[in-house]
Amino acid sequence: MLPPLSIYSNARVPSGPVCVLSLSSRTVVAAGILVTLLLCVPRTSRAQDTTSSAASAACGPGAPLTGKVCQKQFETWQAGEKKWRDNRRVWGNYSHYRGIRVSRAKRPDPPSWIQSYCQPELAPGVITRLSVVCQAYDEYLRYDWTQHLEGPQSAITYSQHVQTGTGDAGGFVEFLLRHLHYDGMWTNSQNGPRVYGLVGTHLTLAQMGRWYFWGPPGVLLLKQPDGRTDVRITLGVDFLVGDLPIGHGRRLPIYVSVAKAMDKHEMRALQHNINAGMDMVGLSISLRR
Repeated sequence: MLPPLSIYSNARVPSGPVCVLSLSSRTVVAAGILVTLLLCVPRTSRAQDTTSSAASAACGPGAPLTGKVCQKQFETWQAGEKKWRDNRRVWGNYSHYRGIRVSRAKRPDPPSWIQSYCQPELAPGVITRLSVVCQAYDEYLRYDWTQHLEGPQSAITYSQHVQTGTGDAGGFVEFLLRHLHYDGMWTNSQNGPRVYGLVGTHLTLAQMGRWYFWGPPGVLLLKQPDGRTDVRITLGVDFLVGDLPIGHGRRLPIYVSVAKAMDKHEMRALQHNINAGMDMVGLSISLRR
């Protein structure tokens, strides 16, 4: 480690002691780095401001809009404008829909240079063919979203159109939301020690009235009489009891479920028509939309 660096002031002071400043080498290096950063940051900021001002000037009146900066600003604005119009077209008359608050998109402002750029073309009495940029700006000024309302049904149509070519992902998710059941408050229906089903899930594939028939096996977490927990495979049916109001006009379907809970060995036995497994009964819910 280098010895401390001492700087002495030899100037005579009319009254008082000589001023002495003692700095270590690390302090000097740190101070030098800090001074360098303070000197560089304003220059960087000024350089960025200069670039931004130059870009705005390049997009102003009398300048061709062929630069990447101008095109990027125009395309970003148009993308935001389309998003806002789509939102107004579907949700313009709604603050809530099916108990869910509707989010409103904010209309983006056009680039700062576009008004002065298009002023000669849009001046009263001027008859000329508008450029692409000024045509978009003129439509922006004249657009009235109240004349283009379609309602939520258009959102469904638009969503289905966007998903074309990407598989039926939306339909599969909708299917899961309607047919996936969540299990709880289960117990065995047989005499003997109590076994409890803590939590589980299963999927239904067919329906007949209030009866829902399971498809692939479900799973259920069991608590045994000795306190152990294990996971069992379940197969059974559901009976729709009714719907529970949960607010905002929404309802939660509740089912009584009857099923067999089996391990893998009992599952193989059942496949050979041998009665095996534990008879369970409990409740389940599904998240309908």
